Amino acid sequence: MLYSKPYKIVGRFGRSSLRKVMKIKTAFIIFAILVQPSNLRAKYFGGKEVEKISGTNLAQKNEPVRAPFFRGEGLPTPPQQNAPWPHGADALSIAAATLFEQGLADPRGLEYREIEIAVGSPWNGGGYPLKTHGWILPNDGKDGRFAVAWNGLVYPVMSLGHSANLHNDWEAISKGKDRNSMIIRRSVAEEYAVHFGVLEPLKVVLLLRLGETELARRLWELAPHDEKDPYLDLANDWTWNAFERAATAHMRGDDRLALADARMLAKIQPLIEVEAEQRGFIPDTDYSNSPSSMQLWSLLADCERRVANQKNPSLPKNDIAALIDDLENVDARQSGQPGGVNLAEDPRVKALVKRGAEAVEPLLDAMENDTRLTRSVSFGRSFFRSRHLISVSEAAYAALVDFLRVDFRNYGEDGKPLSRKELAAHIRAYWAKMRDLSPAERFYAMLRDDKAGKDQWLQAGANIVQPTDVESHGGWTTIPKRKPGQKVILRGESLRDGRTPSVSQLLAQRSDDIAAIRTNSTAEHFLYLDAGRMALYLADWDKTAAISTLKKRLSRAWSIGAQPNDILAFNGNPVEHFGTMIAKMTLARARCGDETAYDEYAAWIQRVELKGVSFGGKELQSPLIEGAAHPSIEQAIDYLFNDPKSPWSNALAEGNGFWLLDFWQTPLSNTAGFRKQALRALTDESLAGAITFHPRKDWNSHTEAQIELKGLGLGFRGSNDDPDTPPPGQKVSFRVCDAFAYFYSQYQNGPKFQLFWPEEKRDAGVLACRKWLEEK
Repeated sequence: MLYSKPYKIVGRFGRSSLRKVMKIKTAFIIFAILVQPSNLRAKYFGGKEVEKISGTNLAQKNEPVRAPFFRGEGLPTPPQQNAPWPHGADALSIAAATLFEQGLADPRGLEYREIEIAVGSPWNGGGYPLKTHGWILPNDGKDGRFAVAWNGLVYPVMSLGHSANLHNDWEAISKGKDRNSMIIRRSVAEEYAVHFGVLEPLKVVLLLRLGETELARRLWELAPHDEKDPYLDLANDWTWNAFERAATAHMRGDDRLALADARMLAKIQPLIEVEAEQRGFIPDTDYSNSPSSMQLWSLLADCERRVANQKNPSLPKNDIAALIDDLENVDARQSGQPGGVNLAEDPRVKALVKRGAEAVEPLLDAMENDTRLTRSVSFGRSFFRSRHLISVSEAAYAALVDFLRVDFRNYGEDGKPLSRKELAAHIRAYWAKMRDLSPAERFYAMLRDDKAGKDQWLQAGANIVQPTDVESHGGWTTIPKRKPGQKVILRGESLRDGRTPSVSQLLAQRSDDIAAIRTNSTAEHFLYLDAGRMALYLADWDKTAAISTLKKRLSRAWSIGAQPNDILAFNGNPVEHFGTMIAKMTLARARCGDETAYDEYAAWIQRVELKGVSFGGKELQSPLIEGAAHPSIEQAIDYLFNDPKSPWSNALAEGNGFWLLDFWQTPLSNTAGFRKQALRALTDESLAGAITFHPRKDWNSHTEAQIELKGLGLGFRGSNDDPDTPPPGQKVSFRVCDAFAYFYSQYQNGPKFQLFWPEEKRDAGVLACRKWLEEK
């Protein structure tokens, strides 16, 4: 829901939030990513098309065609929207009556039919056709046909189908069938929200309005809801549906549809706010999951401007002013989650970066004063109710950062983010001082400046030691594949000219400076990581000079976890937060010529607690791989994989799944130490998991079956039409010995083995794997 008051809004992840996010269970992440709407479409989105409305040919193969943009002046109001409604006195009925009075689309008196409508997507704006059921508004002949959908919004209709049966749509769910797959607590995706077969509380409200009281009551008992007062949750659902449709329509350029939703939200927002406060809901607590009102007002103003400009479009020119004007069309998209939008890769931003110094001041002006939005939207997770509409100001800033190779974002003395004007002032001061210097000299000047601070020192160091063939734009880095022995030239090579202080001296000094900062908080632990990062830059620049700095940073590392503050800071196990940096510095020190680092690492990894390390396992193993020839590392490997005190003594144990597949693809699985564990495991006939094949029509390039292994879900591909492949849906259990034989077969060229073979055939395969290992 959207509010004009400054209610609590969750911003970008801080480091403490990131720690919590990384603890999310793997099962939840896999479920959220893999549950795809195609399954719903295949099962429920049927119906023969009878009447074409839009005239658009939707029959193209493979590639969906976007629906035509909405061209009307606004969405129609259902004919019985304001007609009286006798309703009950219970909390649900009262909440429902209030929502319809505020404008929730009223389906009464309308024919229920198969419809095809366009739905959005936060990944690319969407706008693709989807078949579902809805209530058809009378045809007034002006802007085409419209329907009330199950999310409480009115939609332009692309095509109409046969009449639909409301009771048939909800029969299975109302009787408690299909509950696991079809009941969702709160929709985020528009295609779920408009679908008649996905039960949500707001859909019950529509049924109640239609007089389907008995059906509505049965479904209400199944749908998660607030027992005391469901009003605010229902209002949140409604306003989110409208905001998401507006945001995705804006992304794809359907400005009149986005404007219709933004205007509606602006109208109902104060009504909902007053009602919520009268009902006793508390701002900053009950409203914390709502999109911010700032996003709404920005979107409304932008849609108003764009629709007005459609009548008088400006002609693009190739001067800087025209290029900045064109930033409103930036449409870079998010490519992963968690992740972000790489604005620097958009051709409009690239064009301004190419103009170099002459574009700096115009970009600063845009960053400081431009209030327009781009077509880009970012999010933490697509399945969370959170969207960030990216502004032209942010696109201008991305161009500045890409050209100057410095990110100036930081916090003021009060700990609050700098305003746009404050940030612009910082960049102007930097540019006034640096504009006549070459990039390498700018980086050196930043590194030398005692007042520049940690963040700029780190950026300067990273830029100086970055190879010239590496591309970095907007935080995304591309490293080319190099030929063996190919010489790598660093961007700061011109600084090796005998100057004082040298780059080596400055990198060492800044690593020490960062390590010496004291905050009396858990931030000191992150400062340690930053100091280690600077030491790694020094190792890239000057191997001889780096050894002493790496030794100093690692001397602290070997005691991490021993101090009470270390444990309190990271929920009991700091290893997963520091382990990656410790492993990287160990490898860097060894590559610089001091291989005693391996001995120190071997002692450390046998001493620290590895149980519960849910990420970073791959990095922790890197020094074991590269230093395997050292007796101390060899002994450490034997301890880690065979001593009962080590959580790695059973590779299949709960909690090891995060590094399991990476491990099997490394030389560690063929070391003498691990072979001891493997030979034990190949005699273990206790159950380890199960494999279940999907129907062949659902096979794709990634998976044919699902492997369940000690709480870890793995996709399987590679049956190669094996005659022993079980029928779809049949679950085949496998043993510990089978799992080890399978992994050796899959990743280390061991004897052929499949988890789904009959047990007698698996017994022979396990025996073959044991003989193969014993002969290695």
